[in-house]
Amino acid sequence: MSMYSTPKQVIVEDKPTGRKGGIEPDLFCIFKGSPFWIEIQRNQYSEQKM
Repeated sequence: MSMYSTPKQVIVEDKPTGRKGGIEPDLFCIFKGSPFWIEIQRNQYSEQKM
């Protein structure tokens, strides 16, 4: 992402609903003028599980 442009207003573990149990993305940032909420999933799933 930073190869193309530097993200602005980076917030880690953002809680946009303001409460626990709502959506909790790993990262929020403004990238090229657009808001992005990013979830990073490191688990690997087999085709059968999918």
